Amino acid sequence: ACPLFSNEVAFDMIRAELGLPAPPPGASSAEVPSAFSSLSAQPVAAASLGQVYRGTVRETGVEVAVKVQRPGVLEAIAMDMYLIRGAAGLAKRVFPWINTDLVGAVDEWGLRFVDELDYEMEAQAAMSFRDEIGKTPLASVVCAPLPVLPLSSRRVLTAEWVNGVRLDNAQNTKGDIGRLCAVALTAYLTMLLETGVLHCDAHPGNLLRTDDGRLCILDWGLVTAVDGELQISFLEHIAHLTSRDYDAIPADLVRLGFVPAGKEDAIAQAGVAQVLAQLYEQLAGGGGAKKIDVGEVGRTLTGLTQSYGNLFQIPPYFLYILRAFTVLEGIGLQNDPDYSIIDACLPYITRRLVTDQSPRSRAALRSFVSSQAASGAGRQIDTRRAQQLVGGLSGYASATRGVNASGTSEEEDAVAIGARLLLDERGNPVQALLLEEAARVVDAVLRDYAGTVSSMLERAGPAARALDPLGAWGVAKRMLAKEEEDEEVLRTVRSLLLGAAP
Repeated sequence: ACPLFSNEVAFDMIRAELGLPAPPPGASSAEVPSAFSSLSAQPVAAASLGQVYRGTVRETGVEVAVKVQRPGVLEAIAMDMYLIRGAAGLAKRVFPWINTDLVGAVDEWGLRFVDELDYEMEAQAAMSFRDEIGKTPLASVVCAPLPVLPLSSRRVLTAEWVNGVRLDNAQNTKGDIGRLCAVALTAYLTMLLETGVLHCDAHPGNLLRTDDGRLCILDWGLVTAVDGELQISFLEHIAHLTSRDYDAIPADLVRLGFVPAGKEDAIAQAGVAQVLAQLYEQLAGGGGAKKIDVGEVGRTLTGLTQSYGNLFQIPPYFLYILRAFTVLEGIGLQNDPDYSIIDACLPYITRRLVTDQSPRSRAALRSFVSSQAASGAGRQIDTRRAQQLVGGLSGYASATRGVNASGTSEEEDAVAIGARLLLDERGNPVQALLLEEAARVVDAVLRDYAGTVSSMLERAGPAARALDPLGAWGVAKRMLAKEEEDEEVLRTVRSLLLGAAP
């Protein structure tokens, strides 16, 4: 635990930062600052950057949390980062084969640490999240404390007090920790891939189950921006891994910054995409990292490095994303030893794919629901993945349903979602995909019908001339000869119809 600094120091800082009057002559600095009718006798929480008091605003009677920055912390962090940055530069010179920009990573961490000390920026990040999440289906299930701006400054942050228990405290969450894990992951994916500002301090103490059953995310000091190009690149990469579209993965890794530009061919030749897909499948199996054959993955990557050199680098931005989602996976595994973060991501990913109108997202949707045709002639709808898509959408509906909303079954959710997608007058990527597939189906059915009629006429012998004196069906048979791709389309249609049958 971090040592506390005295109330006298903390309360003097509150007065100085908020422009409040000093204590009356002869009174102690430990007197509660005048803007508050009460503050807890001791901090209710303490960390390396500051400590938190529970109190009440005098003017409004609102119960609040008051965070006070630790004196001298900025200078201490600046010295630490200076030393670490020097060590990173030395490591880069000693190990020149490391592709990762170590100095850049340290600079990124340092920048975020300094930003974390600006409580005005933290207040703005919390308010921005509240505004953005309020525009999504998560509005009724996710929240953040409302900052009290008149009583906040660069080194003091006042926000509404939220009653709740830590998300990892399973015995106190009335049995719904699994539901809130799904809500938390959906919220973080929404930040990563939609709103563009990711909360990066997702330790269990910052994720609360409120008394009314919502998820509350605390402490918005450590955030990172994710630009639109990066968001769509992540979405594409997930879709390509899911569908085993290996040809697209090298370009994905370059766009995401994991592979230097110009090494796409080496990545393709090295079979990196297949290694990533295997890792993905092991994660999808549940149980987290402990279920992964780390030795096998290590041996494979070592062999690739020996053959092709060091192909990989870790982009600085990814460290924050990794930190956030590793914590979320840990909470999920605590609740369920077979928890799969890959499967848990599916509801948000499917919802984003079917609602995003951008050309790249539409292409990612096609990749997600298709597989390589057995004939090798392009890709076609995969019934199993189409069912995965519907199941994911049903899971999203379940995760975003309000705590007090009436429950519906997954089957009812799936029917309602399917109807909305098909009947949406504004159009959506699913409708476009279905129209494209419908054209292929009609083409395949016509070819199949032409071949059937022509065969019947051939079996009819001389009588066929009366029905087709010009031999038109013979010409049609040659022009509309059925191909292996047509057979695969028809098999897919039959499979979908059987799957939809009651």
